Formats: sequence, C-alpha cells, structure tokens
Amino acid sequence: MEPSRVDQGKFWNLRVAQDKVARCAAKLVTPKTGSETCALRKVIWRVAQWAQETIGL
Repeated sequence: MEPSRVDQGKFWNLRVAQDKVARCAAKLVTPKTGSETCALRKVIWRVAQWAQETIGL
C-alpha cells in the first residue's frame, strides 16, 4: 500500500503500527473450546517529511 500524499507533496502520511502489525496485543483463550483469538495492535498515523531527492525528481 502506498502512502497518501498531503500538502502538495511536502509531507506523507504513513500508517505505522506499534511494534509489528502481525503480532498480537493480547491473546484470549476460550476455556470451553480452547480456541485463541488475537487482537491487532492499535494503528497510529505519523507524518514524515517528503524527501524529493530520494525518488529522483
């Protein structure tokens, strides 16, 4: 997934998950079935400066 460009190419919004998205924040085990469910970590948005020279423009 590509980041969305904001402010006429000066900044990029990057979706960044705390630690790793694939990891579980918590595991819940149901005693009756023994099945596990996984809660995804909270996704946060950060703004990073767009470096024009890095993409060759």
